[in-house]
Amino acid sequence: MTISSLISRFAQTIAASQHRAQWIGGRPALACTLAVLIVFGGALHACTPVGPFTDVFPSDPYYNAIELMRSRCVSNGLNGSFSPLNTLLREEMAAFVIRSIAYNQFGDSEYFVENNQYTQNPYFTDVPSSNGFFPYIQKLKDLGITSGCTATTFCPTDTLPAYQAAVFAVRARQYSDTGAINNSIACPNDFSCTSYFLDEPSSDFWFRWIQKARELVGPILAVNPSCTQGSFCSGLTGTPPPVITRGWMAFYISRGIMRQGENVLTYHNDNSRTGQNVGEITLTTSNVSSATFPPPPPSPGMPGVTLPITLPTDGFVHAQPLYMSGLKDVIAQQSDGVRRVHNVLFVATENNSVYAFDADSGAKLWQTSVLPSGGTAAPPDSDCSITGPQY
Repeated sequence: MTISSLISRFAQTIAASQHRAQWIGGRPALACTLAVLIVFGGALHACTPVGPFTDVFPSDPYYNAIELMRSRCVSNGLNGSFSPLNTLLREEMAAFVIRSIAYNQFGDSEYFVENNQYTQNPYFTDVPSSNGFFPYIQKLKDLGITSGCTATTFCPTDTLPAYQAAVFAVRARQYSDTGAINNSIACPNDFSCTSYFLDEPSSDFWFRWIQKARELVGPILAVNPSCTQGSFCSGLTGTPPPVITRGWMAFYISRGIMRQGENVLTYHNDNSRTGQNVGEITLTTSNVSSATFPPPPPSPGMPGVTLPITLPTDGFVHAQPLYMSGLKDVIAQQSDGVRRVHNVLFVATENNSVYAFDADSGAKLWQTSVLPSGGTAAPPDSDCSITGPQY
């Protein structure tokens, strides 16, 4: 499990991006009364997302995944609809994959197309330059994510089998994370050697891609409604291949490539303060314990406790942290001109400092103070049991 997926389960409060912040609440500074941190910032996309799709509803299992694709212009749908039950075509997957990579790298889903960053001479005889999907299919080949269905064709209007979706998603994630494709992944270093699916033996040629996709996307891959629960139904081991729908594909895109986590944007996850994460797919009662998530020490310097990550701050953290995935422009663009996208953990301390940390690496993105000029942090509050002198 990545640091970002871990933190996203426990982080709390509220955010949107960048460098100025203000506290609203009943007491000054970081007193016992709940304070809500609002971090304002620049645009998160270079596009203007279409309105909510008329055929995708909050009760749908893939609602959050499709909403992520819509909000980042990875999909614009057609005439206001997404058509989640339609079968997925190879040309559609090419567009979704390339837009996802572009957003991950540049915060602009059409960056490669807008800047003509793809080979102009057609690779495939069945995808001429007049094809609306031409730039995406060309870029897919440029990056090494596909070699086509034959040496000279791409088969753009063929449906996409489950095992091909797994390969596309894993290679796209590799490129997003490292800038390269690794076709030599192997267990146990890169994925579990024990099959996650009833119908996928380790002898299957596609086993490594299916295993890795399962680890990126989550257990949801084992509950495809077109397949027997617990099976993958690749179509290669005697089981009938499932129909990969556009809705089910959204899990591969949002969780596999775009690293979607459950954002925690307010205290205890929702306005009712229930603390529930109804979209949880990874953590279960069987894999969460004091062994896998050791409790934090009650005081600094307590020996014998190993925490998943330690982030340095200038004071105690009593206000809930917050987590938001996929933020662009959290820090100024890099020397190479790239404005990278980060999964971000926001933390506030008793000294009224606010931090933004990269939730995957732990690197500090920025730090600022919300104290007014000449102000000081609030003293310990006798009415509040959780605040007190800092060590």
